[in-house]
Amino acid sequence: MTTAKLPAEKALIEAILKAMESTVTSDGLLPLANCVEANLSDALTNPHQSDDLSQYIIDLHEIMDEVRSRYAQTREKEITLESNRLRERLNSWGVISKPDTQFTPVKPKNKTRKHTGSQAA
Repeated sequence: MTTAKLPAEKALIEAILKAMESTVTSDGLLPLANCVEANLSDALTNPHQSDDLSQYIIDLHEIMDEVRSRYAQTREKEITLESNRLRERLNSWGVISKPDTQFTPVKPKNKTRKHTGSQAA
């Protein structure tokens, strides 16, 4: 009994979609976004695009938009969680958040040069 084999493009899209569904961290989504972008770039370099290739490119564009959106949302949530954890830790240590004050560096004073010799009047 033989099994039907998917074309390489369809197999890649199925693998990417499956990976997207199982990935829950931004660290996992970023390589997927890079993979989709690389495959899209490769597909766009082909000057003779068939209908199948055109559909593949459209599918990759849609997937790229989705994976980038998921990455952004996931990363923002991770940053918020980390920020909250940091605040909790600092509070448990008794470290009080200080208001942001701008640091102003002290510039050295310009020294005037002593002229030796005569100056013209």
